[in-house]
Amino acid sequence: MGATLLVKLYVDAVSEVALPKLARALRGMGFRVEVLPPVSLIALLSAEVGSVHDVIYKVKSAGSNEYVRSACLEYWARASKCPCTKPLVKVKDWVACSDTIEGVQLYIRCGPRGVLVRVALRGSLRDLASPPSSIFTVCADREGFDKLTTSIGKSLETLSSYVRSLA
Repeated sequence: MGATLLVKLYVDAVSEVALPKLARALRGMGFRVEVLPPVSLIALLSAEVGSVHDVIYKVKSAGSNEYVRSACLEYWARASKCPCTKPLVKVKDWVACSDTIEGVQLYIRCGPRGVLVRVALRGSLRDLASPPSSIFTVCADREGFDKLTTSIGKSLETLSSYVRSLA
């Protein structure tokens, strides 16, 4: 199994009328879309870890679409090999550990269904057993989304490189 990079967008459209147009545009960019009426949707993009620049381009394009009011994003990667040699937390059938690479804090969770590597985008990891989902998510309105995606580029590159090193 190869490593996969996943990006999830939570998007609010400017209106109910714009929602189907926005969903169609995101599907055209390769996102899987789940519409949440009246004005929201969830869009998921899956890519190989080596295609970070393409992912950033698609996410920037999605967030700057004229039908977007605001968007939140989170991203993670799936890997095949668990790097946790000394797990800090063991719960039921999974273990968790964390690592900091180039100033980017990673949360790694290994279990029977594979390895999940997430990036702490806000704050720092304190509770590895059940970290709050809010530290993995960042949000912006349409005007600030371009700046936001530019700022996360480094952490996406770091995540991609880390996961590739696990192969």
